[in-house]
Amino acid sequence: MTKPNSRRPSKKPNLKILSEIAQGIVNPFGYRPVELRSLKEGAYFFRKPTAKHEFIRNHYNRPDQSSWYAPKHANYSCTNDSTGSEVFLKPSTIVWID
Repeated sequence: MTKPNSRRPSKKPNLKILSEIAQGIVNPFGYRPVELRSLKEGAYFFRKPTAKHEFIRNHYNRPDQSSWYAPKHANYSCTNDSTGSEVFLKPSTIVWID
């Protein structure tokens, strides 16, 4: 028999903590989101807060509308630190740093 004043654990999620996580105030992984353009060349980042692979921000590719081989939109070259593969991301892409 339970005491009338005892509190049972709630199975409902704590909405205050969930809203802080959604706003970026509290991050359970310890990373913070930033735009890719704010990182310096050679900086390490993750593409998601739960990512396994770390990337390195490389050079900036300017847009060139008149050339058939150059990118039509500005982007950054980013290299996967563990596999060496390269991806091209928009400057406005949100990435995660520690």
